[in-house]
Amino acid sequence: KMSSKPRIKDKGGQLNLGMMAGAMVAGPAGAAVGGILGSMYEGQVRGKVEVELKYTPIPQVDLKLSKRDRYQVKGGLPGVEWGELYEKHVTKADGNAESALAGTDLEFCAFVTHDDTGCSCAIYRILEKRLICVSFRGTCAPIDLVTDATIAQLAWVDGEDVESSDTVKVHSGFRNLLESISRRLKELMLAATAPGEDLSEYDVLVTGHSLGGALATCFVVDVAEYGMDAGRGLPQLEPSEAWWNSIATTLTGKKVQVGVPPPRPKSLKVYNFGSPRVGNDAFCKKFDSLVGNGIDEAYRVVDNQDVVTRFPRTMNALAFGNIGYDHCGPTVLITELGNQISKQ
Repeated sequence: KMSSKPRIKDKGGQLNLGMMAGAMVAGPAGAAVGGILGSMYEGQVRGKVEVELKYTPIPQVDLKLSKRDRYQVKGGLPGVEWGELYEKHVTKADGNAESALAGTDLEFCAFVTHDDTGCSCAIYRILEKRLICVSFRGTCAPIDLVTDATIAQLAWVDGEDVESSDTVKVHSGFRNLLESISRRLKELMLAATAPGEDLSEYDVLVTGHSLGGALATCFVVDVAEYGMDAGRGLPQLEPSEAWWNSIATTLTGKKVQVGVPPPRPKSLKVYNFGSPRVGNDAFCKKFDSLVGNGIDEAYRVVDNQDVVTRFPRTMNALAFGNIGYDHCGPTVLITELGNQISKQ
């Protein structure tokens, strides 16, 4: 941007013009003021700028991603590497990695996080199986403890009357967390498909532990009912923006027909582990109604010694009013290591 104004050497013309304009407005006094302003005016910004540009060629890449190193699973606990356990499980099963869940094509795509809320999740994909996985992070930061301790509720659909007993309500902390990253998450999921393909050809698996399990539950309900609507965060009464004006359109170069509803995955599954209660009875009924009608498979895996799964509790107090919480979806209860796993 040019900002220099070289001084004008001959200001006679603009000086006379300023004096004439000032005299017409305010007589002799105006002529004096006009002359002063005319002498100060330096004209429009002018000059020239020389710019040297260097172009970096885009390297040739395999758009089909047929040749890619296998992703090594990361994460775990002190002394425990989940990736090593996974590899041992694959080898012990039949030695054929292609038959495993991740096959030989597991790829880490993105880690989505919000600086203020701390909400985080990771996106993985397996192109050979056309599978996209989303894993929500559990409680691990001080701000997460504040979220977990909250018991207040918000309307699941923003704008609905939270005071009504018929309104679908969820934990306010869970909803606020997911709202902070949900839109960007959906944009990236739409962009995670291979070139020339779209989400309707992909299975989507959503998971999470503890706090992450609650977020996974909320996210799946949104996608099951409304599709991958990247035009807004979570459900709202206000109309969404056009979901196709997202990063997915930019990255894939696809032209999406205006007016087409948000895409839906080929299948949608959720496995959460140690999830706390998420919402009221109306929310649980909504979740259960979507199982088999948008949610193809849902399991809530619970350790019977895990106290997190017993919260939040239903309360009826003057300070908070009547706040109800309940679990939703089929439960897989782990009673003791080595014992038979019971499913309810």
